[in-house]
Amino acid sequence: YDKAWMRDGSIAANALIEVGLAQEARDFAEWFATFQYDSGEVPPIIDTKAEDPLWEEKRNGLVEYDSQGEFIWLIAQYYRITGDRALLHNMFAMALKSLEFMASLRAKRLTAEFRDGPPEKRVFYGLLPESTSHEGYYMKHSYWDDFWALKGWQDARTMAVALGQTNLLDWIDTEYADFKKCVYDSIALEFTLKNIDFIPGCAELGDIDPTSTAAAVIYCDQLEYLPAAQLARTFDRFMEDLRARQQPGAPYRFTPYEMRSVAALLRMGRKDDSLNLLRFMLKHRRPLAWNHLAEVAHSDERFPCYVGDMPHTWVGAEYVNAVRSLFVYEQGDTLIL
Repeated sequence: YDKAWMRDGSIAANALIEVGLAQEARDFAEWFATFQYDSGEVPPIIDTKAEDPLWEEKRNGLVEYDSQGEFIWLIAQYYRITGDRALLHNMFAMALKSLEFMASLRAKRLTAEFRDGPPEKRVFYGLLPESTSHEGYYMKHSYWDDFWALKGWQDARTMAVALGQTNLLDWIDTEYADFKKCVYDSIALEFTLKNIDFIPGCAELGDIDPTSTAAAVIYCDQLEYLPAAQLARTFDRFMEDLRARQQPGAPYRFTPYEMRSVAALLRMGRKDDSLNLLRFMLKHRRPLAWNHLAEVAHSDERFPCYVGDMPHTWVGAEYVNAVRSLFVYEQGDTLIL
């Protein structure tokens, strides 16, 4: 490939690990780690065809804060499934630098300006700063970043325990608890501030984005903490939209990133909805014999519009993860068959 994203790559690497191709996933993690900044930041994208592998970030001013959590999660996933402690040992110092970087980011939103300000300011208190991580909008306080950061703190704790670094647990636990409180206080404030009954995608807009929220459910282990009624309504609305697309002759366009919601619906106990979505998605493999999904799909396969990457590896990885979930998945320390 000419570009590698930690976002796409961590999900793809997870799929590889889950089907027994752990070495390939380890190779990716070790290679990507070589580009970590001294600050602890993990760059969101590496360009392998340019003389400067970080040229695109410098040119386009990419500001993305999900990659730290995804990097730590990938290392922990490799350990959880393989039991191989060597990668933990080799990368723990890098994971700690990522935690320190995330703590420094949060410090920008832990000031009196956000703590004591009006609701429009308090809604950002304790979150990661605005970023471009969410491709649907520019420079917003995306809860996608926060959920991945929470997962990074969780998995760093797992790594510290496995390596006997118990002296770090007080710091990790304190940071994680305060961060989680700030995230869910912000979401609760959004319900009132934006008059919404679903989980918002970002704090500025109070928008609905089930595909983004699905990552909090299936990868970031937040299912038991997300407000149940609002979470259910988020996916109720998603299914309403899906059923509208399934009406005869209905025109529509969607991103097959929605494949992620197959596993989320399953974990929420909505098996019929999960399978309905999966079957709908599989109908959009075009050409069918290629056995892949593009980045964007349209109801009219001849309609001239943007289709993005073909095949789209991140979407393919979400498919692998979704199908595996139909048979087995992990929920905390529990294996669900």
